[in-house]
Amino acid sequence: MKKVLMLCAAAVTLSASGITAFAAEGGGHNPSFQAKYQANLKTEANLWSRVQTNPTNSNIVQLKSVVTNLNSQAATLYASEQSLATEKASLQTKPWTAPLLKVNISKLEKQRDSILAQTDAAWHLVIMYWVLERQHGPGFLQLENQWKKDGKGYGHPPVALPLSQWTQAATAFHSTFGTMPILKENGNAKAWLHLAIQEHNKTQKELRSIDKQLWKAEHSKMDQWSVYPFDHALSTLQKSILRLQTSEITYTRMILQLQSATNTSGTTYGQLANSSSVSISETNTAMA
Repeated sequence: MKKVLMLCAAAVTLSASGITAFAAEGGGHNPSFQAKYQANLKTEANLWSRVQTNPTNSNIVQLKSVVTNLNSQAATLYASEQSLATEKASLQTKPWTAPLLKVNISKLEKQRDSILAQTDAAWHLVIMYWVLERQHGPGFLQLENQWKKDGKGYGHPPVALPLSQWTQAATAFHSTFGTMPILKENGNAKAWLHLAIQEHNKTQKELRSIDKQLWKAEHSKMDQWSVYPFDHALSTLQKSILRLQTSEITYTRMILQLQSATNTSGTTYGQLANSSSVSISETNTAMA
C-alpha cells in the first residue's frame, strides 16, 4: 500500500515578520541538514525580531523585501526537499531492486562467458603454436607433406600430426571470433600467432572491465540511488536551501546595522557605504 506523503512540518509565522519557518522533520531525513536548517531558522528569527515593522529608510525597506523573498523561496524549497526525502525513503523499501539486480548480474555474466570463451580460444592457439614450434620447428605445418612424400608410404606418423593439432586450435579460434578464414595446410602460422596474441590481449582488457562491472553490481545491491539519491539532486537542494538562509541572515544583519546607524546619527545608507567604520560580521553556520 502506497504511503501517502504527509508534510508534518508545521508552518509557523513569526509575529513581526511574515517569515515562515518549518518544524523539524522526523526519521528518514538528513539529520545534519535538519540541524543546520533549524539553527539558521532560530538565528534568523532572533535577528528579525529586532527589525523595525514600518521603517522609513528606503534602503531598509528594500532589504526587508529581499529577505522576505529569500525566506519564501527557502520555505518553498524546504517543502520540496521534505517531499523528495520521503520519496527516497519509500524507494529504498520497494521490492523491485532485487529483481533488477538479478537481471543486471545475469546479463553481465553472459557477457563475461562470451569474452572468456574468446580469450581462451586465442590463448589456446598461442600455446599450440609455441608447443608445435618447440617440438617440430617453425616449419611444423609442412610435416604432413613430408610424411606423404616418404617413399615407404605414410609410414608411422606421430599419434597426432602437428597439422591436425594446429587445425583444431585454429578452427576453434575461427569459430569463436567468427571473422577468420579457415586455415589451409600451408597457411601462415606466424601471422595467426600475432593475430591470436592481439585478440587475447584485447579480450583480457574486456574481461577485466566486465569483472569490475560485476563486482560493482554484486556489492552495490542496486544501492547507488540511496547513497546518491536522485543523482545528487537532493543533497544539492539541501545546500541551496542553507545558502539561501545564510543570505537571509546576512541581509538581516545589514538591516540592523542600518537601523542602528540611522537611529543614532541619521546617517543615510549611501554614507554608510562610503564609511570604513561600518562592517558586517557574519558567521556562516549554514554550510559548516
